[in-house]
Amino acid sequence: MPILRLIVTSDLHMHVRPYDYFEDREDESVGLAALAPLIEQARREVPLSLLLDNGDFVQGSPIGDVAADAFMQGESMPNPMIAAMNAIGYDAATLGNHEFNYGLDYLAHALAGAAFPIISTNLSAQAENAVALPSVILPRPVPGGDPVAPALQIGLLGLLPPQILQWDRGHLEGAVTVEDILEAAGREAQALRARGADIVIALCHSGIAGGAYRPGQENAAGHLGKVTGIDAIIAGHQHLRFPGSGEFEDLPGIDNKAGLIHGVPGIMPGCFGKYLGVL
Repeated sequence: MPILRLIVTSDLHMHVRPYDYFEDREDESVGLAALAPLIEQARREVPLSLLLDNGDFVQGSPIGDVAADAFMQGESMPNPMIAAMNAIGYDAATLGNHEFNYGLDYLAHALAGAAFPIISTNLSAQAENAVALPSVILPRPVPGGDPVAPALQIGLLGLLPPQILQWDRGHLEGAVTVEDILEAAGREAQALRARGADIVIALCHSGIAGGAYRPGQENAAGHLGKVTGIDAIIAGHQHLRFPGSGEFEDLPGIDNKAGLIHGVPGIMPGCFGKYLGVL
């Protein structure tokens, strides 16, 4: 049985290099560039791998402000994080809430340079404001399998907190709408299956919280395991690690040792490039 490995980052927040941009000094504990050798190793170990990002990548350090300010001044420089992600070879990414902090015009400019699909299932916009696809299916041949056999069809959907409409109201009011996370996930998971997806992965820029689900909930990833048709869950937003962080102990349906969300494999890979998630 071939193994599919998901290699994931989340909440990079424009930490491109192993550098503390606030203190102006080297910091080997953070940065996408510091993860690059680990990503390469993880790919070598399992040929059938996807490299995915779970959102909040274009904002969060002074280099992000510099890139956005340059755009506002009429310069057309590539977004540094997107350029780094292209160089490393990401397969797909979803949007987080902080992607909208500089406005839709800058976000569209930054994402236009991506050599990989950007998805956001519960974000809807008119054509002139569109910045992401609702979902995507990535066909991948199975290593060592029958060369004439159909490729594995890997479906990806992306989810973000509906609260972006409050947090970035000045940029988003009247331009986009955001659907409830569970409603969008259930609908799109079934649509991906109908389109031929063999596996469906939820890239969910949302955290894991206890208690009953509330419509419009910000941290809803802990309930996605109950959505029919989802095979794996990538969580984020909280800047924590799952499995492992103590905040996830004793939550109903959450196995903080085995990394299961209501029986579905899940992972949350910390923040700032401090950790690499491998599922």
